[in-house]
Amino acid sequence: MPIERNGYGQRVERSVAAGELRVRARACYRPGRVVQDRHAGTFQHGQVASRFTAGDVVDHRYRLVRLLGCGGMGEVWESQHATLDRPVALKLVRVAGDLRARLLHEARLLASLHHRAIVAVHDAGVTEDGTGYLAMDVLVGESLASRLARGPLAVRDAVALFVELLCGLEAAHAAGIIHRDLKPDNVLLVEREGANVPILIDFGIAVPITVDGVAPYRAGTPAYMAPEQLSGMASNERTDVWASCVSLYETMTGRVPFAGHDLAMTTLSVLQSPLPFPTDIAGLDGKLWAILTRGLRKDPADRTPTVRELRAALTGWLDHKTAPPEPGPRKPAPSAFETLIRKKLTEG
Repeated sequence: MPIERNGYGQRVERSVAAGELRVRARACYRPGRVVQDRHAGTFQHGQVASRFTAGDVVDHRYRLVRLLGCGGMGEVWESQHATLDRPVALKLVRVAGDLRARLLHEARLLASLHHRAIVAVHDAGVTEDGTGYLAMDVLVGESLASRLARGPLAVRDAVALFVELLCGLEAAHAAGIIHRDLKPDNVLLVEREGANVPILIDFGIAVPITVDGVAPYRAGTPAYMAPEQLSGMASNERTDVWASCVSLYETMTGRVPFAGHDLAMTTLSVLQSPLPFPTDIAGLDGKLWAILTRGLRKDPADRTPTVRELRAALTGWLDHKTAPPEPGPRKPAPSAFETLIRKKLTEG
């Protein structure tokens, strides 16, 4: 199945020599106009026709059933394995040069992770016509970003959700992987046993902890990127701590803590603006605010050092909030003298 048409995606890139941020066009699966979304500095595509159609077969074994979604790097289809007759979610992306290596890099990262809060990958490859694919579990649900479009979660529910999600991120860190793009768009809420379980997806710009974390481009969404990440410095576990706290703040309030009307102002807000206290949110007490404040320190040396420590702090706060109230002091039993007096007063 030849692929001829191109579209344009957007990736944030820092020019080290010029010291400025700019947006670079990248090949994507959806041709059409680019529109700015609610977080200044991030971009998405207009809803236009897919390059694939239902019934197409990828790499002689994956038959496309229906389009599930499209992002800056490609599109995801519900598909059927022709031999095994099992459903998979097939991520498709046109790969060339560094994108081919990046796709296979993502496949290897995901294949090394086995956790209930991380999407599982089963297969990967590149077809003769340059179509790269990842075969993953089919997950039925909605993104956290879609859920937040209907309003923020209650504070306790938001914290409980992130305690679960951070378990998966902690497993990724234990395997030596930094996500670098944690945000509500990359969290899928899947209903299991009557509860929404968060699943972390899209490790496309993840990097190993064992390297300095400096990639040839500065990829990510500025409103969620840590100051050191925006500044072109090394990424580490604290980078994901920052993004986790930004996402938790948004889940509780419905808005990101640092924003601007364009890319430059958003970047300036992340680097310089103080963390705004949301006065309109019930249930956000001093202890939880202290956890968020530490996780969003501009200087990574002052920030919560690990996701494990962040999760432990949030778990402690949640346990304190859900614990039954301490019983009050018991009223002492009346003495024999008090009992005698009450009896005489009653009889009299």
